[in-house]
Amino acid sequence: MARKRTAKHPKPTEPEAQPQGGGQEGHGIAPSDPDAISKSQAAREAIAAGVEAPDDAVEFIRKKFGIEMSKAHFSAVKSQTKKKADAPKAKRGRKPKAVVEGYLAPPPKLEPTGEGDLLDALAAMKPLIAQYGADKVKKMVDLLG
Repeated sequence: MARKRTAKHPKPTEPEAQPQGGGQEGHGIAPSDPDAISKSQAAREAIAAGVEAPDDAVEFIRKKFGIEMSKAHFSAVKSQTKKKADAPKAKRGRKPKAVVEGYLAPPPKLEPTGEGDLLDALAAMKPLIAQYGADKVKKMVDLLG
């Protein structure tokens, strides 16, 4: 799009009058009224009163507080209020590492070196042979090694 053309020497304009006290204009709140509440607070009070339909809530807020509010604004406040109520309070930061009780590091893996007591190995195999038979134990050994 083309830019608007401006004059080389624009006429000075007078600044718009600012309201005294820096009130919250556009929010339906008079700056000097200490009992006035915000639109969001009015919407939260309507929800607390059990009025959750946007049409009914806007009418409720207009009658009770004298505040004009759009249905979309009410729905947005309602959504944010429910989101904050449902969200769990999570702790920020890193999660601690899992601690295995009794170990600082995993135990080293043992590799067979061929050394060891042959009689102890045979004594450990005796109950296996009694339970499964010599042929099955031989097949088990063949599968493993």
